[in-house]
Amino acid sequence: MVRLYHRTPAGDAILAKGFRDGRGRYMTSNIHEGVWLSNIPLSAAAGAPGDDLLAVEIPEEVIAEYEWVAETGGTYREWLVPAAVVNRYPVERCTEEEADALQGTWQPEEAALEAIRQRLAQTQNPFSE
Repeated sequence: MVRLYHRTPAGDAILAKGFRDGRGRYMTSNIHEGVWLSNIPLSAAAGAPGDDLLAVEIPEEVIAEYEWVAETGGTYREWLVPAAVVNRYPVERCTEEEADALQGTWQPEEAALEAIRQRLAQTQNPFSE
């Protein structure tokens, strides 16, 4: 089982009625649907707005086909899983203490920025002489 997180402003509604598929292009040319889950709690700076942090445990083999692999060597893992799949498993709200502890052990924004800095350092600047 993998413990996955979903940050949202709609925690009460999700806990009462289950997840609903989101829909968007998500920086691609195709339309995709599902629920964004990550292996660490993400913040608004990482594209996950909201004050409610929900957690769900799902067998990795169930979600394997839904993983989005970062092309730049991401610092965390993400999945876009159909709501019908996620809703088969119990969802719980993380306590503020758990959320703070998890955020304190991982800073994806800084790690992602560092990865970008390293990549830029290896790339020739087309605007320089």
